[in-house]
Amino acid sequence: MVALGVDSVALCKPLGVDLPVYPLKGYSITLDVAAAGHKAPTVSITDSARKVVFARIGERLRVAGMVELVGHDLRIPQDKIQSLCASTEAVFPGCSDFVQVQPWAGLRPATPTAVPIANCAGASNLWINTGHGALGFTLAFGTGAQLAYEIGQAA
Repeated sequence: MVALGVDSVALCKPLGVDLPVYPLKGYSITLDVAAAGHKAPTVSITDSARKVVFARIGERLRVAGMVELVGHDLRIPQDKIQSLCASTEAVFPGCSDFVQVQPWAGLRPATPTAVPIANCAGASNLWINTGHGALGFTLAFGTGAQLAYEIGQAA
């Protein structure tokens, strides 16, 4: 089973399996909101207009958004972090002091059709589960269960 996100491409290439998976770079910040009280959300919220997602994780707030096609570049430009901070302050004023912002960048594996690759490829015992794009953790477990069933049927 190959389920390595964007790195699935490099692993499968020598095996003669070409995967149309491309990295979509996204950014997030994590903020301490322990002292925020009612100023920080307690449930996950998607702000479609700003293209930002806010997710409460205990006493922290994860703020994620943006997408870029920049290859495997994981550098984190300060303007992207400032944009996420500004969106957070605009939607949830006073939820954090923004002193200890923890920035992150990640590569979401996407296919040109936005349909994940979840099948047997190449050799009869090589299975692929990748290309889930921005909904990776949401979709990958479902396709994993589907593939586990298919592998069991093939055995």
